[in-house]
Amino acid sequence: QYTVTVSVDDGVDDTEVSATVSVFNVAPVLMGPQDTESIEGEVLVLRAQAEDPGIVPLVWTWAFGDGSNPVTGEDLQEVQHSFPDDGQYQVQVSVSDGASSSSDTALVTVINRAPDLMQPVDLETDEGRPLLLTAMASDVPADTVTYAWDFGDGQQDIGEDLLEVSHTYADDGAYVVTV
Repeated sequence: QYTVTVSVDDGVDDTEVSATVSVFNVAPVLMGPQDTESIEGEVLVLRAQAEDPGIVPLVWTWAFGDGSNPVTGEDLQEVQHSFPDDGQYQVQVSVSDGASSSSDTALVTVINRAPDLMQPVDLETDEGRPLLLTAMASDVPADTVTYAWDFGDGQQDIGEDLLEVSHTYADDGAYVVTV
């Protein structure tokens, strides 16, 4: 509340009157982020804007909906976040002037990233002799990598964590191994 005082003086007498002015807080106006897509494990930049007629710095809070801790602070109109797994996440941004707040949400659709697979090297062996084959794959930690080996001779081996497999070719020839 503020007191406004007006004084009038005609050179002989003066008069003074006062009134009380109540100024009410106006909530910040938030223009939140748009719905968007991302790829798991990649950094996504999210942006929002806010307007507030007051002079108090705005405090921003971003909650990403993926179990990670919210990010809070001033000047967070733009944040970067990496989603650990594919799926849909409801991202919420809030802005506060200390007395009132506004919030908005956006839907982020996170697409699965294919695992990276290192090309196996060409090998030689004798028929009837076990051959050790190695493959290296990497993916985001939230995903389970399943290896599917096709030895090119009608035999296959499928399973998790099959970075190395042993295979014996019954007959001589050139075989294309697919992982």
